[in-house]
Amino acid sequence: MNVSGENICDLLIYYTDNGIGENSLTIIESKGTDFDKAADQIINTFNKLKSKKEFCNNSYCKGLILKACCVSKRAKIVGMDDKKKRAEKKVIEKTGLKSRDCAFIEPDDLYGFINGTKAAIRNKRSRK
Repeated sequence: MNVSGENICDLLIYYTDNGIGENSLTIIESKGTDFDKAADQIINTFNKLKSKKEFCNNSYCKGLILKACCVSKRAKIVGMDDKKKRAEKKVIEKTGLKSRDCAFIEPDDLYGFINGTKAAIRNKRSRK
């Protein structure tokens, strides 16, 4: 999928929720604080997946929920919230993903994002 001069994401994770029979593929980029570059990589990877005849233009993507996230240990640095929000908005606008399926998160939130419980995890932390 990688062409010289183009940046793609670091990781793809396929997840099946056996409880409800839902399948998802999460595009994951790991970054420090360059969230705009992470957004570009996510968008590029998303578009490549959607355009591949061998992948999303056939039965592999039927019923598959595509998600995208950027994981950063430095996401909580003061002043990063606006950058994260702008990058999330850019990804959502360019890919058509739902807001619940796109996030710029910390490593500890990755599993919750993948399996759809990110809101529950955030709520739990805010109560502590």
